[in-house]
Amino acid sequence: KVTSALSIFGSGFITFDALRPHKVRSSYQRLLVGMSICDLSMSGGIFMSTWPMPRDVPNVFGNVGNVRTCTAQGFFEQFGVSTVMYSGSLSIYYLITIRNGRFKSQQKLQKYELWLHIIPLVFGFGTAIASLALNLFNYGLWDCWIAPYPQGCETQMQANH
Repeated sequence: KVTSALSIFGSGFITFDALRPHKVRSSYQRLLVGMSICDLSMSGGIFMSTWPMPRDVPNVFGNVGNVRTCTAQGFFEQFGVSTVMYSGSLSIYYLITIRNGRFKSQQKLQKYELWLHIIPLVFGFGTAIASLALNLFNYGLWDCWIAPYPQGCETQMQANH
């Protein structure tokens, strides 16, 4: 909980600072804000750890939720995976900036910046929605995410026995 709380604080500060009125926003800042918002989703889910798990899950401390809270935690954590994709977007930003120089790179970044946001967001929302539709969010060892149900059951055949 401590590291996720620090991540929430850091990502919240970056988002708040970059979105202040009258602040000039660069491609870098917009990418960083996108990444921070996605990180808030993941870090929030990790911070809650076992709280959203259904009450009737045995041998888990602090589980006070239900199936819906568990599913919500899984959805937000899966969307938060797009943080990693934003890291790739920032790497592409740096590549363009280093190869073309700071001033020339602004023209190229205007062409590609939209895609540097779309790809992580579509991946995050797409996999979260697909997982939701396929009922993949279940409780695991320390949180709710993509996991077999019932726990320890890996195939449909095992679930029927």
